[in-house]
Amino acid sequence: KNHYIRFRNKLLEEIRILKNDYYKNKLERCEGNTKNTWKVLNDITNQRTKNSKTIVLDVNGKLEYDSEYVANEFNQYFLNVVSGLKLSDNVSSDFSKLNIRNYFIDKHQQRTTFLETVYEEEILGIINLLKNNTSPGIDEISSYTIKTVAPEIVTILSYLINFSFQKGIFPTQLKTAVVIPIYKGGLSSTCNSYRPISLLSCFSKIYEKLMKKKIVNFLNKTDFFSKNQFGFRENMNTESALFNFTKNVYNGLNSSKCISGLFLDIKKAFDTVDHTILLKKLYRCGIRGIAYSWFESYLRDRYQCVRMHSTYSEMGKILYGVPQGSVLGAILFIIYINDLCDARFQGTLTSFADDTALSYVKDSWTDIHVAMSKDLEIIQWWFTMNHMLLSTEKTKYVNFSLRKNDIIFEPVFYRCADCILKSSQINNCLTMDCSTIQKSDIIKYLGIHKDNEFNWKIHISKITKKLNNIIRIFYFLRNICNLKILRMLYFALVQSRIEYGIFLWGSAYDSNLNSLLMQQKHFV
Repeated sequence: KNHYIRFRNKLLEEIRILKNDYYKNKLERCEGNTKNTWKVLNDITNQRTKNSKTIVLDVNGKLEYDSEYVANEFNQYFLNVVSGLKLSDNVSSDFSKLNIRNYFIDKHQQRTTFLETVYEEEILGIINLLKNNTSPGIDEISSYTIKTVAPEIVTILSYLINFSFQKGIFPTQLKTAVVIPIYKGGLSSTCNSYRPISLLSCFSKIYEKLMKKKIVNFLNKTDFFSKNQFGFRENMNTESALFNFTKNVYNGLNSSKCISGLFLDIKKAFDTVDHTILLKKLYRCGIRGIAYSWFESYLRDRYQCVRMHSTYSEMGKILYGVPQGSVLGAILFIIYINDLCDARFQGTLTSFADDTALSYVKDSWTDIHVAMSKDLEIIQWWFTMNHMLLSTEKTKYVNFSLRKNDIIFEPVFYRCADCILKSSQINNCLTMDCSTIQKSDIIKYLGIHKDNEFNWKIHISKITKKLNNIIRIFYFLRNICNLKILRMLYFALVQSRIEYGIFLWGSAYDSNLNSLLMQQKHFV
């Protein structure tokens, strides 16, 4: 036995040395190539793509291996999961009795956008900004290929783009998306364990980037976007939204007020956008005439297919949502929800795209409950009228307080339209459409964990735990990587996590920060 243990240990040591030398040589060959360096590092740390193996689906108790069959199953699932969520176009409830329209600002724009001529220099500038590693769409033409031949094709491309903008027609060939199912966790043999990643033609991105520039400039000039919307806007990011929300809470805490936060979760937000309603909103904000026709063409008759390795599913028509993987999708979405962000709520709204929260600062918990309940009626009206759904299971509220005392707070309800109209008592209408909004002591909003005492202890603990897992990787890599690569890894995996939102939680008590400080010292 002693001989076995000695030889086993010697073998394991030899394997370790050879493995280290192998990766060390690979990293040396990648010198100066950041992309290839990260590929090797991901291989070392087992951060490979989750979809490296063939997907096998369980269909009615039978395992299906055929790629074409599996691809078609995925395509039908991705198309139907959204259709099952959509509300009927015939909304029967009479909200007029509530005068809820008075809570919304009418931003009907008198001016109309004009699509000016696009010049070759502008197109070349857009092409040069395309990422080299962008995956191609169904035409299998990569952005690298387009950039290589750009000087030769820019004249004809300029003609085609200007023709599209003059006639108000988006090319049919650029409307098809290739969908790749990406495993997100759970049972790997079921479709709901995968999320769709859509790949569009790189030529589509050129058209869209040029159109986005025109309409964003127009909407900024007309002061269209809500000051409460921080998503996909110039010089704004998630930290801007976090600061806006946290500032309101801190002001309330410093004034010894009662403070609550209501955090909304929209079911399949980007995928459930109603095209008819979106086009009406585009018209009202000044996108009319040829520009309106272009967007109507852009949204109409879009198709998708699922790709499994080299096998494609049949085409399926997309009926709802902004195009996933597109350049314009994000802007179209914030146009869609802009009137919600501008609504006259009793709370203060903060939104980053679909991640929306309302903060309430009042003299009493009763005042907060009344304000939150009223705002939920307004929210319910907006969601009904715009054919979207609030996930009441994931929507939460948090009562913030520096004192560990019992807060007297009545249950908060998200009530159906009929219940709102008939009675103020939820008990009279316990239907499937009426739900209780759950209270939580901890909420994760835009990557930051907020606890009800606002001491950041939970968030700091989460960061420390993540870094504890990462430090094992560094112990392994220190004998393989040079200082330059270790430094690159440190800033990517450690520093970025510590810096995010530090202007919020960096002033926490030393007793909460010490564990994180000690963890950081282990790296340096």
